[in-house]
Amino acid sequence: MKKLLIILPFVILFGCSSNHEDTIYHYSVLKALDNGVLEGNVKIGELKKHGNFGLGTFNKMNGEMIILDHVVYRVAQDGKIVEPDDAEMTPYAVTTFFNQDDTLSLNGEITYPALKAYVEKHVPSKNRFYAFRIKGEFAYIKCGGADIQEKPYDKTLNQILATRPIYEGKNIKGTL
Repeated sequence: MKKLLIILPFVILFGCSSNHEDTIYHYSVLKALDNGVLEGNVKIGELKKHGNFGLGTFNKMNGEMIILDHVVYRVAQDGKIVEPDDAEMTPYAVTTFFNQDDTLSLNGEITYPALKAYVEKHVPSKNRFYAFRIKGEFAYIKCGGADIQEKPYDKTLNQILATRPIYEGKNIKGTL
Protein backbone atom coordinates (compact mmCIF):
# COMPACT_ATOMS: atom_id res chain seq x y z
CA MET A 1 0.00 0.00 0.00
CA LYS A 2 2.89 2.43 0.66
CA LYS A 3 4.09 2.01 -2.93
CA LEU A 4 0.66 2.99 -4.20
CA LEU A 5 0.65 6.13 -2.03
CA ILE A 6 4.08 7.09 -3.34
CA ILE A 7 3.17 6.52 -7.00
CA LEU A 8 -0.30 8.08 -6.82
CA PRO A 9 0.84 11.68 -6.10
CA PHE A 10 3.22 11.48 -9.09
CA VAL A 11 0.40 10.31 -11.37
CA ILE A 12 -1.91 13.06 -10.12
CA LEU A 13 0.72 15.76 -10.58
CA PHE A 14 1.64 14.45 -14.02
CA GLY A 15 -2.02 14.37 -15.12
CA CYS A 16 -2.63 17.92 -13.94
CA SER A 17 0.28 19.46 -15.80
CA SER A 18 -0.41 22.96 -17.10
CA ASN A 19 1.76 22.40 -20.19
CA HIS A 20 -0.64 22.72 -23.15
CA GLU A 21 1.88 21.84 -25.84
CA ASP A 22 0.69 18.94 -27.97
CA THR A 23 -2.40 18.32 -25.83
CA ILE A 24 -5.77 17.47 -27.33
CA TYR A 25 -8.93 18.28 -25.39
CA HIS A 26 -11.70 15.96 -26.53
CA TYR A 27 -15.15 16.51 -25.05
CA SER A 28 -17.35 13.44 -25.64
CA VAL A 29 -17.04 11.01 -28.53
CA LEU A 30 -18.46 11.08 -32.03
CA LYS A 31 -20.40 7.87 -31.33
CA ALA A 32 -22.39 9.75 -28.66
CA LEU A 33 -23.82 12.03 -31.38
CA ASP A 34 -24.73 8.91 -33.35
CA ASN A 35 -26.59 7.64 -30.29
CA GLY A 36 -28.64 10.84 -29.90
CA VAL A 37 -26.56 12.55 -27.21
CA LEU A 38 -27.00 16.02 -28.70
CA GLU A 39 -26.83 18.06 -25.51
CA GLY A 40 -23.70 18.55 -23.45
CA ASN A 41 -22.76 20.69 -20.49
CA VAL A 42 -19.48 22.32 -21.49
CA LYS A 43 -19.90 26.03 -22.15
CA ILE A 44 -18.14 27.60 -25.12
CA GLY A 45 -16.34 29.96 -22.73
CA GLU A 46 -14.91 26.94 -20.88
CA LEU A 47 -13.99 25.22 -24.14
CA LYS A 48 -11.87 28.23 -25.14
CA LYS A 49 -9.60 27.54 -22.15
CA HIS A 50 -8.63 24.20 -23.69
CA GLY A 51 -7.45 25.32 -27.10
CA ASN A 52 -7.32 27.88 -29.87
CA PHE A 53 -7.91 25.51 -32.80
CA GLY A 54 -10.56 22.83 -33.26
CA LEU A 55 -13.90 21.49 -34.43
CA GLY A 56 -17.21 20.44 -32.93
CA THR A 57 -20.90 21.22 -32.83
CA PHE A 58 -23.38 22.97 -30.56
CA ASN A 59 -26.24 21.59 -28.49
CA LYS A 60 -29.02 20.17 -30.69
CA MET A 61 -26.49 20.10 -33.58
CA ASN A 62 -27.16 23.80 -33.95
CA GLY A 63 -24.43 24.39 -36.51
CA GLU A 64 -20.86 23.33 -37.14
CA MET A 65 -18.21 24.62 -34.74
CA ILE A 66 -14.88 25.95 -35.98
CA ILE A 67 -12.25 27.26 -33.57
CA LEU A 68 -9.52 29.32 -35.20
CA ASP A 69 -7.05 31.68 -33.51
CA HIS A 70 -8.93 31.71 -30.17
CA VAL A 71 -12.27 32.55 -31.83
CA VAL A 72 -15.21 30.12 -31.90
CA TYR A 73 -17.42 30.31 -34.99
CA ARG A 74 -20.74 28.68 -35.81
CA VAL A 75 -21.66 27.82 -39.39
CA ALA A 76 -25.42 28.23 -39.01
CA GLN A 77 -28.12 26.35 -40.93
CA ASP A 78 -28.36 29.14 -43.48
CA GLY A 79 -24.59 29.13 -44.08
CA LYS A 80 -23.93 32.36 -42.22
CA ILE A 81 -20.92 32.39 -39.93
CA VAL A 82 -21.47 33.89 -36.48
CA GLU A 83 -19.68 33.98 -33.13
CA PRO A 84 -21.79 32.22 -30.50
CA ASP A 85 -22.20 33.43 -26.95
CA ASP A 86 -19.77 31.95 -24.39
CA ALA A 87 -22.76 30.60 -22.42
CA GLU A 88 -23.85 28.27 -25.24
CA MET A 89 -22.97 24.62 -24.78
CA THR A 90 -21.55 21.77 -26.81
CA PRO A 91 -22.18 18.01 -26.87
CA TYR A 92 -18.95 17.36 -28.81
CA ALA A 93 -15.72 19.22 -29.48
CA VAL A 94 -12.04 18.55 -30.14
CA THR A 95 -9.54 21.36 -29.58
CA THR A 96 -5.84 21.99 -29.06
CA PHE A 97 -3.40 24.83 -28.72
CA PHE A 98 -2.04 24.93 -32.25
CA ASN A 99 1.75 25.07 -32.41
CA GLN A 100 3.19 24.92 -35.89
CA ASP A 101 5.94 22.32 -36.14
CA ASP A 102 6.47 22.25 -39.88
CA THR A 103 5.36 23.80 -43.15
CA LEU A 104 4.46 21.86 -46.27
CA SER A 105 3.68 23.47 -49.61
CA LEU A 106 1.50 22.28 -52.45
CA ASN A 107 0.89 24.13 -55.68
CA GLY A 108 -1.51 23.71 -58.56
CA GLU A 109 -4.83 21.94 -58.54
CA ILE A 110 -5.18 19.85 -55.40
CA THR A 111 -7.92 17.28 -54.88
CA TYR A 112 -8.87 15.79 -51.53
CA PRO A 113 -7.34 12.38 -52.39
CA ALA A 114 -4.09 14.09 -53.45
CA LEU A 115 -4.02 16.16 -50.25
CA LYS A 116 -4.69 13.10 -48.12
CA ALA A 117 -1.90 11.11 -49.82
CA TYR A 118 0.52 14.03 -49.44
CA VAL A 119 -0.23 14.42 -45.73
CA GLU A 120 -0.01 10.66 -45.06
CA LYS A 121 3.40 10.63 -46.72
CA HIS A 122 4.69 13.37 -44.40
CA VAL A 123 3.35 12.40 -40.95
CA PRO A 124 5.73 10.37 -38.80
CA SER A 125 3.06 7.94 -37.56
CA LYS A 126 -0.50 6.98 -38.43
CA ASN A 127 -1.00 6.13 -34.74
CA ARG A 128 -0.90 9.71 -33.45
CA PHE A 129 -3.16 12.72 -33.68
CA TYR A 130 -2.16 15.72 -35.78
CA ALA A 131 -3.68 19.13 -36.27
CA PHE A 132 -3.37 20.65 -39.74
CA ARG A 133 -3.96 24.26 -40.61
CA ILE A 134 -4.28 24.72 -44.36
CA LYS A 135 -4.11 28.24 -45.76
CA GLY A 136 -4.76 28.87 -49.40
CA GLU A 137 -6.74 30.19 -52.27
CA PHE A 138 -9.44 27.78 -53.36
CA ALA A 139 -11.01 27.96 -56.82
CA TYR A 140 -13.89 25.82 -55.51
CA ILE A 141 -14.82 24.56 -52.08
CA LYS A 142 -17.75 22.47 -50.89
CA CYS A 143 -18.62 21.84 -47.24
CA GLY A 144 -21.57 20.70 -45.20
CA GLY A 145 -23.40 22.24 -42.29
CA ALA A 146 -25.84 20.87 -39.75
CA ASP A 147 -29.55 21.30 -39.22
CA ILE A 148 -30.73 21.92 -35.67
CA GLN A 149 -32.37 18.82 -34.20
CA GLU A 150 -35.38 18.65 -31.90
CA LYS A 151 -36.29 16.06 -29.27
CA PRO A 152 -36.64 13.18 -29.35
CA TYR A 153 -33.13 12.81 -30.77
CA ASP A 154 -33.90 9.59 -32.60
CA LYS A 155 -31.88 10.04 -35.80
CA THR A 156 -28.44 8.55 -36.26
CA LEU A 157 -25.58 10.82 -37.21
CA ASN A 158 -25.66 9.37 -40.74
CA GLN A 159 -29.36 10.22 -41.03
CA ILE A 160 -28.72 13.76 -39.80
CA LEU A 161 -25.82 14.29 -42.19
CA ALA A 162 -27.68 12.80 -45.18
CA THR A 163 -30.00 15.82 -45.33
CA ARG A 164 -27.62 18.49 -44.09
CA PRO A 165 -27.21 21.74 -45.96
CA ILE A 166 -24.30 21.94 -48.41
CA TYR A 167 -22.42 25.17 -49.05
CA GLU A 168 -20.31 25.88 -52.10
CA GLY A 169 -17.95 28.72 -52.77
CA LYS A 170 -15.72 29.88 -55.59
CA ASN A 171 -12.49 31.84 -55.43
CA ILE A 172 -12.23 31.64 -51.67
CA LYS A 173 -9.12 32.67 -49.77
CA GLY A 174 -8.90 31.37 -46.24
CA THR A 175 -7.96 28.71 -43.71
CA LEU A 176 -9.12 25.11 -43.39
